[in-house]
Amino acid sequence: MEKVKSLCALDQQTADGSCTIARVDDINDLIWEAALKNQQSFLIQKFGPNVNIGNVPPEDIMALEALRCGLRRDTLKAAMATLK
Repeated sequence: MEKVKSLCALDQQTADGSCTIARVDDINDLIWEAALKNQQSFLIQKFGPNVNIGNVPPEDIMALEALRCGLRRDTLKAAMATLK
């Protein structure tokens, strides 16, 4: 089981502020709610640019797509590493 901070409802968090994610066969079966940029960045870095992210405000969609493409500071370093 993996612990992830700040990505679950408060009633599902453990004492240290993290929550347990049940094992699933395919990560593509999950849709993560990530309205905040730091949550989106974490999920993209952890699971890749094709991770299913929901609950994104309409005004943030273009910024999220730039993040997925590695065009923002949060993911640029990881994107550059794949080119080497």
